[in-house]
Amino acid sequence: EFTVSANYGEATILNWEKSLDGENFESFSSELTPSQKVVADKSAYYRLSSVGTGVCDAVFSNVVNVDVEENIVFELPDDRLICPGESFEIMLSSTSSPQQWIWEEKTLTSDYSLSNLSGLHVALQPSQSMTYRLTADMKVCEDYSDEIEIKVDEIPVLNLQASASAICQGDVVALTTDFPYGNSLVWEESISGGYAPFETSTLGISVTPQQTTSYRLSATSEAGCPAEAKEVTIQVDKAIEVSIEDLFVCEGDEAVLSPIGNDAYSYLWSDSEAFDTILHTEKVYAFTPSQSTVYHLSVKNGLCERIYSPVVTVSPIPKIISAEDIGNKSFLLHTEGGTAPLMFDFGDGRTPTTSNVLDNVIYGKTYNVTVSDDLGCSSSFVLETPTYELVIPDVFNANEQLWYVDNLDKYSNSRVTIYDRIGRVLLEMDGSDFSGWDGTYNGHLMPSTDYWYEINVGEIDMQYIGHFTLVRF
Repeated sequence: EFTVSANYGEATILNWEKSLDGENFESFSSELTPSQKVVADKSAYYRLSSVGTGVCDAVFSNVVNVDVEENIVFELPDDRLICPGESFEIMLSSTSSPQQWIWEEKTLTSDYSLSNLSGLHVALQPSQSMTYRLTADMKVCEDYSDEIEIKVDEIPVLNLQASASAICQGDVVALTTDFPYGNSLVWEESISGGYAPFETSTLGISVTPQQTTSYRLSATSEAGCPAEAKEVTIQVDKAIEVSIEDLFVCEGDEAVLSPIGNDAYSYLWSDSEAFDTILHTEKVYAFTPSQSTVYHLSVKNGLCERIYSPVVTVSPIPKIISAEDIGNKSFLLHTEGGTAPLMFDFGDGRTPTTSNVLDNVIYGKTYNVTVSDDLGCSSSFVLETPTYELVIPDVFNANEQLWYVDNLDKYSNSRVTIYDRIGRVLLEMDGSDFSGWDGTYNGHLMPSTDYWYEINVGEIDMQYIGHFTLVRF
C-alpha cells in the first residue's frame, strides 16, 4: 500500500487515474481529496486530472510511475551426494525477476564467496564437497536465499591381496580385501577375451586356478561410486605327473629306477627322507644295492615339487652250496637263500623241476646246474661227477669166480664183448646187464686159455681192449 498526493488548487472535479502501460489511463477514484491510498498489486502509472467545464480543457498532473516488486520464493533441490567428476544440474524458473541472481559457494573450511555461476540453469561439478547459496537480490522486497550442499563422495581405496602370486597347479590361493562396503564387491576371473564374474559380496575367496589366471575386483562406495578396480595375476606351474614303481632285484644285480615323466623336470635322488645325502641328479638312477632300501625322489617343475618313495627290495639269490652223492647214480643238492619254490635246471635237456635230486647221472660228466627262485633270482653250480676207472681182471678161476669188471655198473651206456682166440664172440651184452662171465659158451665149459675183451663206454667215450686168462683149478 502506498499514498499518492497532489495539489489540485481551485479544481472542483478530480479524477485519480492509473495506467498499466503508461498510455491508457483509467479512473480509479473521483474523490476530491489531496491524497489517495493505493494497494498495489502490479507496477503502474498514476496521474491526477481536473475535469474541464466545457470551456476549459482537462488539466493533467505529471505521471508518477510506481514499480511493484513481487516477493520471490524458490527452493533448491535437496542436498546431494555425488561421485568424483560427476555433475549435478539445477534448473529453476521464476515469473518475476529480482535485481540479480547471486550464486555463492563455500567449502567445509571456508566462508561464502561469490561463485562464477549465473542464472537459474547451472551445472555443479565440484572437486570437493561444497555448499552453494542462491540469493534473489531485491530492490524493495526482502532478499530471499536457499542453499544446497553437494557432497563429493570419498571413495575408499580398493585393495586386493593374494596369498601367493605363483603356485603349483592344484594349490589354493586366498584373495582378500578390506574394502568397507563388502556388499558391492564383484569378483571376476579372466576368460578368453575378457572377464567373467563368479562371486559377489564377500571380502575373501579361495581359488584353485588350473592355469595362469588373472582376477579382477571391483566395488562401489556407499553412494554407488565406482572404486578403481584392482587386478592380480596368479602364475600357475603345471602339476607334476610322474609314476614310479617299487622294484625287486636279486642280490648282486643292478637296480634301475626309471620314473615315467617329463624329461624337463629336475630329479634328485636320496636315501634320506630329508635329502641329507644326494645320490643322483639325473632322471634314471642305476646302481647295485646291497640291501633293501627306501629311496626318495624329489621331482620339481618350477614351484611344483612332489616326493616319491620307491622301495627297492634286494632278494637273496638261491645258491647250491653242496652236492651229496646218495648212491644209485643220484646226487642231493643242498641250497641256501632264495624265495621258495626253487626250480632246478640240470642243463642236460631235461625239464626243470622243483626236486633237488639229480638222478640218473652219468659219471664223469660235468653238470651246469641253475637254481632259480620264485622272484626269478638264480645262480649256477658246477657239479663234476666222479669218473670211475674200470678194474679189469687179467686172470680168473672159472671154478670159483666170475670174470667181473668192477665199476662197469656205473656206466649204463656201455657194451661188453668177449672173444676166443679165433675171434668167435662168446658173449656180448650191455654193461648195465653184465654181472660177470662164468667161462661158458652155449652151456659148455670153455678151456683154460686166453680170451679177449672189448669194452665200449659211451658216457666217457672210452674203449677198452685187452685179454685175460681163464684157469680152472
